[in-house]
Amino acid sequence: MKKKWINFVIFHHELFDENYTCDPSFDHRCYQFVKCNETFRPVYNSEFGYDVMYEHDFEFYDKTLQARSYYAPSVIYHVYKNRIHERFDYVGFMEYDLSLQCAKAGGPLRITETIDHIINENDAIIVTYRNFHTFGHLAGQEDMPLAGDNWSRTMIRDYNEYFNTHFDPDTFKDCPEKAATQQSFLADRHTFEHLMGFITHVIEDRLAERGDGRTRPCTFLERYFSIALQFEQVKKLQLNLHHTGLGHETGYQYGSGWTAKTVKRICTLVQKSLHPLFQTIR
Repeated sequence: MKKKWINFVIFHHELFDENYTCDPSFDHRCYQFVKCNETFRPVYNSEFGYDVMYEHDFEFYDKTLQARSYYAPSVIYHVYKNRIHERFDYVGFMEYDLSLQCAKAGGPLRITETIDHIINENDAIIVTYRNFHTFGHLAGQEDMPLAGDNWSRTMIRDYNEYFNTHFDPDTFKDCPEKAATQQSFLADRHTFEHLMGFITHVIEDRLAERGDGRTRPCTFLERYFSIALQFEQVKKLQLNLHHTGLGHETGYQYGSGWTAKTVKRICTLVQKSLHPLFQTIR
């Protein structure tokens, strides 16, 4: 019997048709678009056929999470808490700036069809949609401490405490394996529920709010997802979709610490300083 699956595509502001039309096998029935973050109004092509739901319409909805900068992880939490995932054999999540094409040449061209084939050939499995940085690179970021220690050491201790495991807190120091980022992945229902038991604990006990104020909870949650996905004892495949960066004027510019609006403003100032036509005379 054919397995039933869904990808929840999470967006703050805009959706871009080209992220989906690039996949010849794209099927609207496999993608549910979820609007979060009420700071921004939704913008998308109404003629494309997007099936859009709003996070704030969930039966159970903790509005304080968006207010505290949980953003995309808040949507995953609410899908789980409202038991929406139970309608499917496999459940996935993608951010709005991932397109249905592989980041590197030589990958599959028909992404939706590929996902369908993977899940119908496997039982327990995790498919990650974005793998760019190594764990070693991310763990080496000393500018985002959590609970007074390196973020990865703290999170591994949190994981060990919850599951009564004994992973070395320095597991990811200099680790060459690619981390799953942007909380973008697909998993069988049982694995997802096991994973979300831990993530729910992290969110409800505010473990991602123990930083020094420089890093948002959503960024820490992304790393919690990365570690939890890595430690799950199931088969894993990396699809590694293309990260377009479209729409970053509304959110966090991954890895830079700046929003794209700030970057655009800096570029404008540089342009004005170099081009006589843009000189400002005071």
